[in-house]
Parts: sequence; structure tokens; C-alpha cells
Amino acid sequence: MPSGGVVGPKAKQKRCEGSRTDGLPCGSFALRGGAYCLAHSPDQAETAQAARSKGAAAANKRTRANTPDQLDKLNEMVVLGVLSGKIPPSTANAFFKGVGAQQRLHADTILLRRIVALERRARELDHRHE
Repeated sequence: MPSGGVVGPKAKQKRCEGSRTDGLPCGSFALRGGAYCLAHSPDQAETAQAARSKGAAAANKRTRANTPDQLDKLNEMVVLGVLSGKIPPSTANAFFKGVGAQQRLHADTILLRRIVALERRARELDHRHE
């Protein structure tokens, strides 16, 4: 097997000669016929900047779930995405596992706050009876 575990057409494709900001080799695949990936190619600087801008704009438009109603809507969108074939079931499974973990953490946090408040109140009552 080729280095990096890559098989198929990409196994023979050249790696980018650029360096990351930490000084390590980039590691991305070079553009066909070139020595650099899109991010490091001097000839593609404008294209790379446009792609970064597009990615930032997309990140700002991502659906967020800050309330239970928003989470319900997001869950519905994921289910519909799976049913339509736009979202792989494995991706949806990972999403729902993450949501479940988040919900358990939230419930645990609420319980912990309630316990702390009850213990504080119990101490206050104990001090009154001394």
C-alpha cells in the first residue's frame, strides 16, 4: 500500500511542496501538473482567497440549534437529508450520537446546579437551627 494509506488514482498524485504555518510540509495533493495545492499555488492566489471567503460565508449561514425547537428542526432536517440521500446514514448517526451526548451533558449540568442549590439551602437551614 502506498504511503499515507492512499490507494487508487490519488496514490500517484504529487504532494504539495508548500509548508504549513507551523513549518511542517503541507501534505495536500498538488494541483494536476503543478507543484502546489490550491492554498499554496502562487498562480491560484485569487481562486484560493475566493474559496476561503465562500467558506467563511457558508460557516456564517450554518444552521444553529440554540433552543429545543431549533434542535427539533435540525433533527428533522437531518432525517429528511438521509431519506433524500443527501446525507449518508453514517453522518446522521454521528450527528445524533453527538446530540445525545450534548443532551445528557445538559441534563447533568441542570441536576448538578439543583443539587448545589439544595445543599446550600440545607446548610443555611442548619445554621439557623444552631
